[in-house]
Amino acid sequence: MAGRIKGAARPKPGPKTEVVRVTTTTKQMFVVLSTKVFGQQIHFHGGRSHECVADKRACEKCELGWPVKWKGYLHCVSRANGHPCFVELTPTLSEMFDNLVSDEETFRGLVVEIWKSAGGAKGRYYVNRLSQVVNEKSLLPEEDPYPILSYLWTCKSKPSPKA
Repeated sequence: MAGRIKGAARPKPGPKTEVVRVTTTTKQMFVVLSTKVFGQQIHFHGGRSHECVADKRACEKCELGWPVKWKGYLHCVSRANGHPCFVELTPTLSEMFDNLVSDEETFRGLVVEIWKSAGGAKGRYYVNRLSQVVNEKSLLPEEDPYPILSYLWTCKSKPSPKA
């Protein structure tokens, strides 16, 4: 089918920036574009995440008793492929990032490796700050992950079950 288009290819559906979850023992290297972690409360139910809106208004999913989790997101560039992405952080991994910088520093420009220990979902996260720091002027602008998350929450979503 690739031969049926002359000129520019059709755009792929969905968000242009992916959300990356580090889930393996293989070290993944990133250049951080964010100055701070973007924190978001979510519900994980039915094998997917859903937005928690309890901080803005009454949250139907909270009322249904769905468990609430906190996730953090850093806008980064993957050193493996050069593509921008949002790296998802657990609370513990977010605290590890806090320990990488002084109170006067931001995360922007850090080059880091992130990996997990063996053990699958129960494995521990590790993050290592590499000695180099990328010059601020050569970095892409920082982006807000909310539009991508919002798209993912509504993509192929089914109506919420009523208890």
